[in-house]
Amino acid sequence: MADMLRDQRAQGVSVAELARMIDRSPRMVRKVLSGESAGEAYRHAVTELHERGRVTAPPPRRRDRSGHLVPVRAPEGSEEATRVPEEAPRPKRGKFTERMTPLTDGARLYEFTAPKTKDAKGRAKANATMIARLRSAAKGQRWDRRKVKFSVTLSNGHSMEVGSKHGYQVSAVLGRSREFESDPMAWLKTQVEHRYADLEASGVVITDVNMTVYSHRDEKKF
Repeated sequence: MADMLRDQRAQGVSVAELARMIDRSPRMVRKVLSGESAGEAYRHAVTELHERGRVTAPPPRRRDRSGHLVPVRAPEGSEEATRVPEEAPRPKRGKFTERMTPLTDGARLYEFTAPKTKDAKGRAKANATMIARLRSAAKGQRWDRRKVKFSVTLSNGHSMEVGSKHGYQVSAVLGRSREFESDPMAWLKTQVEHRYADLEASGVVITDVNMTVYSHRDEKKF
């Protein structure tokens, strides 16, 4: 178990990213890595991550004899020492979802889905999460400039690539997103509109974004 997680760490996947992928806390991931916990409850998810590069279903939460979810340690700074976790539901169509797949040489593929409704909470969360992942990628850019390419799907079912030729500097995308009130999907739509003049009037919106973040040195690979 720990060896499979160490393999992911050796490929540049952070503890926080591992925790998000298996839907557990970074503290628990560290316990498995250090040998403090065997982590058998996570074996299926970790094995799937090791063999396929992604987790399709997070491990189930522990329950007591009565069938109730067992409390877990609350996040640092919380008023209560423990909290009752939520069993991860199956993602519903039109809701916000995120999935990350580690690629070669430290690259990342992020897949986001969002509701069609402009003011939906899930859409705001998708934008905020996208910004957070871009900011994370921008760290340390001085020595290893990060670039990003996008593939978007519209609410009418059409898909297209954005920035497929040379990609964008991650810092440039963050700057453009700020011009749209930290709404990267709104900025992406303007890039699509350059090729589809009638898109603005049609009411079509972006519902899915695949975002590939990679080093400028590996540009030809992506």
